[in-house]
Amino acid sequence: MTTNRIRPTGGPTARSTRDTAAVRHHRSNRRRTAVTFVIILAVVGLFIGKLVDIQIVRANELTDAAAQNQSNSVVTYGTRGPIVDRSGTILADTTTRYRLTTSPKNVGEFDRELAGDQTVVVSVQQAASEIGAITGQSIEQITGAVDAALAKDAASNYLA
Repeated sequence: MTTNRIRPTGGPTARSTRDTAAVRHHRSNRRRTAVTFVIILAVVGLFIGKLVDIQIVRANELTDAAAQNQSNSVVTYGTRGPIVDRSGTILADTTTRYRLTTSPKNVGEFDRELAGDQTVVVSVQQAASEIGAITGQSIEQITGAVDAALAKDAASNYLA
């Protein structure tokens, strides 16, 4: 004779409790994965948005700002004073020296801004004349140095 075991009704069995916990755990993992994926997508979206802003929307503005920063003149002065011995005799003194550099391949006419919105075109000869007046060189010496650098290397980027 076999006996039928009757399960009590209304209460969870051990198996159904395990199944429910496994389903909850599985749903919890799926939810965490989905939230993580959404956060990663949001961060990537922010980066792409910033990239589009920099590369496309504000490209001209940022290019102009970079050119202004690159072509900026800064006056720097020596901060040391004279070096003296015990008796006050000057052994070394501060001397201000300047070094002018140019890129020979970029030498050419340029626009000089005047007061207001006015500009004037400055020729290579005029620029060489103005530089020569400051450095004590002739126009021929300056243009000759540029021409020599270009003859040596047509893509020359440096002339001291």
